[in-house]
Parts: sequence; structure tokens; C-alpha cells
Amino acid sequence: MRYWRVAVVPLLLSCGGGCGAVAPSSGAVDFQYTVTKHAGETFSFEARVTVDHDVSGVSKATLASVTLEAVSPAGTSLRFLRALEADTTLNGAHTELVSLDLPQSASSGPLLVRYRADIKPFFTDGHTMVIDWHGVIDPDVQLPPGGVTIKLHIVVAT
Repeated sequence: MRYWRVAVVPLLLSCGGGCGAVAPSSGAVDFQYTVTKHAGETFSFEARVTVDHDVSGVSKATLASVTLEAVSPAGTSLRFLRALEADTTLNGAHTELVSLDLPQSASSGPLLVRYRADIKPFFTDGHTMVIDWHGVIDPDVQLPPGGVTIKLHIVVAT
């Protein structure tokens, strides 16, 4: 199995804090986003996953794994999240890619990869795939004033 080097370019849709990407290493990317409470209990953001190889040159590409971690403030669990999922759209059809399936007391763990088929068609220009992230914050959990920074570790395999 071969892993691609990927980069994520976040685009702000409704960031209650900041969105940011960390340089890729070892064929994966770490993407960070700060979740804060605002007018509602939901948040969303868009990320563009860009690979350095044209996907038309491979027979198949899959999401090998997506890991979620609460990184700041230190010691934070993921219990503030009621839900988190990611989807992508192709020709007007939405496809769910991953969803949250962790114990709320955990501070990190793998997301449930729901789409195990070939993701190559979602790289519409051969290099870039747009992922829409949607989350729900538990209204009973008090977030720290600066919010909670989460890290998503995304690996695409061929």
C-alpha cells in the first residue's frame, strides 16, 4: 500500500476560532481547528485535501484513517462534542466520509471511516478533494474562553 503526501488548505465557513494546517509528514497531514461556542451549538468548516500526485495515475485511493485529538488546552477530553462528521459532494450528491464514534471521556482516537470505497472521483481536478466538516457542541459542557483546539490526522492510501 502506498501513501500520498497530502496538504490541507482550510477554508473558513463558520469557524468559531481559527482554522489551520500543519505541514504534512510521512504521507499524512495534521489539520487543526479551534472549536468555540457562538450563536449556536453547531460549527462547520471546509478543508481542501491536496495530494502531490495526480490521482488518475493510481488504480484506487482510500481514506486509510482519520484520527481526532483534543490538543489544547492540555488534558481536555472530547466530551464537549455531541457529533462530528465529514462529507464531500460530487455532482450534487453528498457522501459521508467519517463520523465521531469515540467514548466522550477520550482525548483522542480514530474516527469511524464510513466510506471505504475509492475516493479518487472526489479529487475532481486530479489533486484536490473538498471535505466539509460539521459538528455539534454539547450545550451542557462549558468550553474554555479560547475554545478547544482539535487536531485531525488524515491519511490517504493508494
